[in-house]
Amino acid sequence: MLIGLISDTHNQVARTYRALRTFQKLGVKAILHCGDLTRPQIAQTLITKEIPTYFVYGNNDDTDELEFNLKALGGIDLRFSGIIDLGEKRSLSCANRLSARANPFHQSRRPAPSA
Repeated sequence: MLIGLISDTHNQVARTYRALRTFQKLGVKAILHCGDLTRPQIAQTLITKEIPTYFVYGNNDDTDELEFNLKALGGIDLRFSGIIDLGEKRSLSCANRLSARANPFHQSRRPAPSA
């Protein structure tokens, strides 16, 4: 099974689209974006009905914005880590532990709301 791995796209939509086309030509069965989409347009570019697309957040990603958009677009949101079931007793574990601590948008790094 081929899995397309991509990361650090940093809102480069044209390059991301070229990567998607390559994944499609190669016949990948899943796509995993390993963080730093930076904007939802990257998710819009990568998500197709034919290929399940998984997303892990990076330190430049606004987690709330991406969570909302990934749900609406049909992407699979792994937050900062997750296990992808590939069937036939196979799975892929992915984690971006550094990002969970370094991400300025991460829940634990946000200041408490003022009263």
